[in-house]
Amino acid sequence: MINRRELIASTVALSVAAQASAARTAAPASGGTVRSAGPTRPTSQGIESPAKYFVASRDLPDAHAAARATEALGATVVWLGADVTPVYTRLDLELRSAPCAVAGLTSAHHLFVLERLGWDRGLRTARRTELGTMVEWRLEPRKVVTEKGSDTFSHRNIVPGT
Repeated sequence: MINRRELIASTVALSVAAQASAARTAAPASGGTVRSAGPTRPTSQGIESPAKYFVASRDLPDAHAAARATEALGATVVWLGADVTPVYTRLDLELRSAPCAVAGLTSAHHLFVLERLGWDRGLRTARRTELGTMVEWRLEPRKVVTEKGSDTFSHRNIVPGT
């Protein structure tokens, strides 16, 4: 039977494999390299956009391994202690200026607070996987339609149902 540590390791490995596959198929014709700004994951519509921030709980040993893996992919790791206030304040300032994808591995209690922040800043819960006492999650900007009809990500003009 698979244990929690193996599940998290396989999830991170899947993200890394998807990242490498996307980078190979999207390599520029000029021969340059493509570097993502964070972890990705296959979805029914293709590959997720990279997460800019990865929130990891200091008291969860599995979060340390996941944080190292996502940091290697370019995500900014934000360490979460017993008090969520410093992380909340930092993400609040960032998300006010430009909503972006945020992922993490935390307790359900911490996720509740961060979800509320995300909802107030134009994000939605795109993924939530409970792993015993931990929750692996991802918040993304809501998809909206501008006046010109093109899709964009913003906290304004939210399309109903997204």
